[in-house]
Amino acid sequence: MIEHVTVVDNFASKGAGLFFHNGSNPIVNNSIFWHSAPNQIRPANNSSGEENNTIVISYSNIGGYIGSLIWEK
Repeated sequence: MIEHVTVVDNFASKGAGLFFHNGSNPIVNNSIFWHSAPNQIRPANNSSGEENNTIVISYSNIGGYIGSLIWEK
């Protein structure tokens, strides 16, 4: 669980605030993801045979750029 965390002004090729893959299931609560580029939160594209990614976000502030939360199948 990611709780009471502030992630601000980061840069990465994708998912600058949080990047997860291979069947990950992060839970984000009472946290701030802001002004990171190019995306705040992003899962990896699943390859054949990998489990699906899921995420639960509650009571959190996510923003700062267009495309802050990216979800791909």
